Amino acid sequence: MSGEDNLVRFAQIDANYLSNRPGRLVYGLARHWWLAVSLSLVVFAGLPWLAPFATSPLRAAWRQLQADARARIHAPRVPVHASDVAFRMVDFARRNAERAGVAHAIEFHGGDALERPAPPLPAGLPGTLMLNPPYGERIEVRGKAGAGAPAGDGQRDAPDDFFPRLAAHWKRAYTGMQPGWTAWILSPDPKLPSRMRLKESRRVPLWNGPIECRLLRFELVAGSARGASATPAA
Repeated sequence: MSGEDNLVRFAQIDANYLSNRPGRLVYGLARHWWLAVSLSLVVFAGLPWLAPFATSPLRAAWRQLQADARARIHAPRVPVHASDVAFRMVDFARRNAERAGVAHAIEFHGGDALERPAPPLPAGLPGTLMLNPPYGERIEVRGKAGAGAPAGDGQRDAPDDFFPRLAAHWKRAYTGMQPGWTAWILSPDPKLPSRMRLKESRRVPLWNGPIECRLLRFELVAGSARGASATPAA
């Protein structure tokens, strides 16, 4: 869950801090590394002018900034759900979220992407799916997508039928509700939309480390997206 781990924590921050909704969190509020650095610069390096919190007035000003930041924290209003087929990775992600101070705002699950039902959302809130699937680097395929592969063969790419099955599952589980769901997939495969038999509404070029990828957006509708787009809005 290395990719999904970062993804879900940033999703929580974007949804509840960067948005105008009254759910806020403050970066670095629980970190105390700055104090150790300041003391080291003063005591051991003999460079007090490099220590930003070396004087009492500056430390008092920093504490006031922290108090002001804490006063702006509110309960999150946007639910964030995270899942991975490997329960060990779910546990890692949960502990990382605790260290980042966002564990209270994320609901973690173990489970297969080909079976995960749509989570309940507040009325009127659109849903967003984000997926960073295996694509031939580092992580072996597991769950239903890896079923049938010989044990220990180290398969690292999703099988040919995984994405069509995923698209079919999304059409069953994530459509028919309002205001609906949007899916984003990070993939280096330029032919992924045709493999999924879906038409992307946006394609964003970016790099995942050394791997050139596309961040693809899909509007999830039952039946044909072309037919849905031709239907006048109610």
